[in-house]
Amino acid sequence: MPVQFSTLLDALPQQVWKADAHGRLLWMNARLAEVLNRPALPTALAQWLHADDRDAFTQRWAEAQARGRFEMEYRLGHHWVLAQAQRLPDSPLWLGTHVDISARRTAEARLREAD
Repeated sequence: MPVQFSTLLDALPQQVWKADAHGRLLWMNARLAEVLNRPALPTALAQWLHADDRDAFTQRWAEAQARGRFEMEYRLGHHWVLAQAQRLPDSPLWLGTHVDISARRTAEARLREAD
């Protein structure tokens, strides 16, 4: 029985998304849709970030357009995530993922407090 590609992406533990060059989400897997409360698409990714992370995101996203790669840690909802994205070949579209790094960030904060 063939499995739809979107079904496979929904099964991943990561949040997977597709965006345009302006950082607007055009598609997301079920995990990210759940975190964002299933927003209407397209939607600007930056609007879902913690307010303190939006300016840095906007700057890094703009810089990534020349490189074709994006990477940043930011707060999405109540979680810290590592975002990584790659521009698709011969396309203005980007494919990206979020990996939850909240536990790591909490452990790092505790270590700093202990010093």
